[in-house]
Amino acid sequence: MVSGYLTVVNNCLALTRDSEELTTKDNTYLLVLADDSFSWDVDKKILLFEGKPYKIGDELYLGGGAFTYPNANITDQVKVSWIECGLDKGWLGG
Repeated sequence: MVSGYLTVVNNCLALTRDSEELTTKDNTYLLVLADDSFSWDVDKKILLFEGKPYKIGDELYLGGGAFTYPNANITDQVKVSWIECGLDKGWLGG
């Protein structure tokens, strides 16, 4: 389980541990949402999770597990672009 605040880093959805701190790769997870209980509305910047909407800055409690670079391919279905996002750790939610 992880808790944090929904944010965007280099056009990638992420979770940062503190809404008051400057977002860095040390306090932020790349957010990888690997099941159908999540959807992301790019235009509205709203994450829909289990029927509840979350906007950038909202606190989120999420089950799953952490992973780190260079494990860029978590599964055959999930590909992660580390270079684009600039983060070296992530959270696989779902």
